[in-house]
Amino acid sequence: MVTKRAKLWLTRGVTIGALLVVVIFVVATWFQAGTVEEDWLSVSHETRSGSAVVVSVDAAGVVLGGGGADLPGVWGLVFDGGRAVVGEVESVSGGNASRGLLEVSGALTPGTEVVLDVAVWDAQAMDRFGLAEDVIEGPDGPLPVWTADGTDDTWVVFVHGNGAGSTEALRLVQAVSAAGYPVVVAAYRNDDAAPSSPDGRHGFGYDEWRDVEAVFEFALGRGALDFVLVGYGSGGSIAGTLLYESRLAERVVGVALDSPVLSLTTAIHDAWVDGGVPAWTIGWTKAIASMRFGLDLGALDHVARSSEWDVPVLILHGRDDETHSLDSAEAFAISRGEDALLITFPGAGPGASWNSDPVRYEGVVVRFLEGVAAARSGFDPVDPGQ
Repeated sequence: MVTKRAKLWLTRGVTIGALLVVVIFVVATWFQAGTVEEDWLSVSHETRSGSAVVVSVDAAGVVLGGGGADLPGVWGLVFDGGRAVVGEVESVSGGNASRGLLEVSGALTPGTEVVLDVAVWDAQAMDRFGLAEDVIEGPDGPLPVWTADGTDDTWVVFVHGNGAGSTEALRLVQAVSAAGYPVVVAAYRNDDAAPSSPDGRHGFGYDEWRDVEAVFEFALGRGALDFVLVGYGSGGSIAGTLLYESRLAERVVGVALDSPVLSLTTAIHDAWVDGGVPAWTIGWTKAIASMRFGLDLGALDHVARSSEWDVPVLILHGRDDETHSLDSAEAFAISRGEDALLITFPGAGPGASWNSDPVRYEGVVVRFLEGVAAARSGFDPVDPGQ
């Protein structure tokens, strides 16, 4: 027979146990929510994608060994004291990859450890691509931008993603400029030499769209009538937020997206599932992350908001890109119907569609630009003095 005292202690024990479970759950989800800041909101300008070691090198080519040796396509090599550009893999033997050596600066010798750079070139290459640096007035202070003149009144504005910087655009700038389009490679808060955001975090467009709008205002003062946005990674999310929020959104006649983050909530969900986080905890954990970091994940779900993209959209995506969701890109393209075109690149990893096939990539983008910019703009020029 259970006494009243025993029943009391049993009830207390069950209550304490339940509270302990709740506390453990809350603590665990709080710490898991914190990974959102580290994995998604922490500002990074790093474009390195693999490493290798030089086995041999001569004027015609280089043999690389190591995990990144056989990445497909054109890549930059970064090493102590120099840089190089290598071409497509020509042959593979014993784990070593022979590649063409397209250019080199510095002493590239056997035994040199190299890091592969998806952006290929660094900022020192801007001159060779016809770019000059301007400083424009942003909403929170000066913003450094790279510009190149052209003959068209449609300007192409490049928006890099988190985990990269302005150099991300260098791969495509030459083809766009050669087609006659003026170019602005945008900078935004938390970039080098740009103002910092109050929280120091990347916002996937939450505030960054205002800085891109300032780029539009600068270009309008230089003769632009309308714009095509090119967004890389989270730069695609910035482009989408600008379309929702900016008074100048009507001047956007097209958007080209390279490996875009079109749904941050889906990206977080997929990363956590892959990391073994129990599915039943993910909704609550994302809610905690939203509260902790001021995130409106619904506002950053561009797949759900695809009907608000009232412009033609081109999406370029690597089939082997495990960082940016191809499923989200496909869902977005399907929802937009004839207003969206999704082009995939076999063997291309994160942000490496151009690298895998520069000729095809540039051809697709230039044809898209010709299509959306073909009609004469109906907008009047802006008087820069007003």
